[in-house]
Amino acid sequence: MKKITSNPKYYVLGAVIIAFILGFCCKALCSSSGKAAVVDVQQVVKDSPELAAIRQEQMAQNQELQKWLADAQADIAKQKTDAEKQELQKKYEAELAQKQQAIQSASAQKLQDFDNKLTSLIAEQAKSKGYDIVVAKGLVLYGGTDITQDIAKAINK
Repeated sequence: MKKITSNPKYYVLGAVIIAFILGFCCKALCSSSGKAAVVDVQQVVKDSPELAAIRQEQMAQNQELQKWLADAQADIAKQKTDAEKQELQKKYEAELAQKQQAIQSASAQKLQDFDNKLTSLIAEQAKSKGYDIVVAKGLVLYGGTDITQDIAKAINK
């Protein structure tokens, strides 16, 4: 007997069913009394200069780390005995792990801050314009007012 979870087509089928249900629920909510909006979050994120700056900073830090690593390898190669090389290599490996952790932690915090800012802006826009619900555009089959451009302008200020 074949496991259902091991077949990728069931994941796609499940996603389609969930999208249909969410779209149906959103349509029902819109037609009853509430107002619904949709946001293309991927578009907002893609066009964000703030996120582009975060990516640029990550790339610059990675380049600095690569340079540091090349210098460390050169320093290890200069050592005369294998024992000195191994000791220095252990030291540099520990330092490398610390540097990588610091870079990852700082990047994760900046991304989390951006995500929080985006979520807050969406909530503010929804409240100010009287929307009862805001749904990701990719999940809605029909209906809802697209506020993507409003969110993009607000986050890029």
